[in-house]
Amino acid sequence: MKINRSKAAVPILWLLVLGIFLTGCRGGGGKLPETETEMVRVRFLKTAEDADCIMISCGERAVMIDTGEEQDGERMLEALEEQGITSVDYLFLTHPDKDHVGGAALLLESLPVYHVVEPFYQGEEKKEERLDGLEESCGEKGIPVITPTEEWTVDTGYLEFTVYPPQETFYEKANNYSLAVLVSHGDVHMFFAGDALRIRSEELLELSLPEIVLYKVPHHGRANKATEALFEKVAPEYAVVTAYSAEEEVKQSCEGQGARLFLTGDQDWEFISDGEDLYPVGGE
Repeated sequence: MKINRSKAAVPILWLLVLGIFLTGCRGGGGKLPETETEMVRVRFLKTAEDADCIMISCGERAVMIDTGEEQDGERMLEALEEQGITSVDYLFLTHPDKDHVGGAALLLESLPVYHVVEPFYQGEEKKEERLDGLEESCGEKGIPVITPTEEWTVDTGYLEFTVYPPQETFYEKANNYSLAVLVSHGDVHMFFAGDALRIRSEELLELSLPEIVLYKVPHHGRANKATEALFEKVAPEYAVVTAYSAEEEVKQSCEGQGARLFLTGDQDWEFISDGEDLYPVGGE
C-alpha cells in the first residue's frame, strides 16, 4: 500500500428499533454485534443529479463512500447532523470524477475526518488537480491519505472494509480507476463498485467475494458488456442505482437475480443491518 500519493417488507420490530436507534457501538468488524442496539445504517443520499454520496454509520461513528457533487455538500452535512455524526473515521473516494468527490472539500473543512482513502490516478489534468487539492487540504490538517495498491482491509471496530484497487496503473477512462469496497457487518456483506466500466468490471469478476446482500450498481445504472456477469457474480438481494433510472440491461439483470432495485433520484434510501440481516427502511 502507498501512503500519500506522488425482504422488501419491514417487520414492525425493525421500525420500533429505529425509534430507539443506537447510542454506541462495541461490535467489531466481522463480528456479530453484542446487543440489538448495535446496528449499522447505510444511507444513500438523494443528490441534485446522478451522484454517489453514501453514509455508513453506527451511532455517532461513520464512514463515507464518496461525497456527491459540490452542490450536494450542504445536504450531505445536514444528513450527517441529522444522525448525530460529528466526525468521519474513513472517507473513501472511489475515483476523481466530480460527482463522487465534489463535496469532499466541504466535508474536510466542516468535520474531523481521520483517514482518506483514494485510488492512484494519472490521467486528465483537471482530475489530478482535484485529488491534489484534497491531498493538500489533508496535509494541512494532518489527515493521512491512503492509496492502496493491493487488496487492503481495515477494521473500524464496528465494520470491516476491504478495498480492491484497480489492477493497472493507467486506464483511458477515469471510471476504471474506481476503488471497489466490500463492507462487512457480521454476516451482512455489501459491495460498492464505484463507476466501474467494462474493463474494471472484468477485474471485479476475478475477486473472491462472500455472499453479497446489498450491491451498489456501478456507473449510476449504465450497462456495459460485463454488467450481467457481475450481477450474476454478486447475486444481491438489494441493488441500488444512484440515479433517477437504470438502463434496461441493468433492470433485466436485477430481475434475473431476483434483486429488488432502488433508485436514489427521488429520495434517500436507507438500510439497517444487525449483523445477521439487512432490511430497507425507505427514505424521505
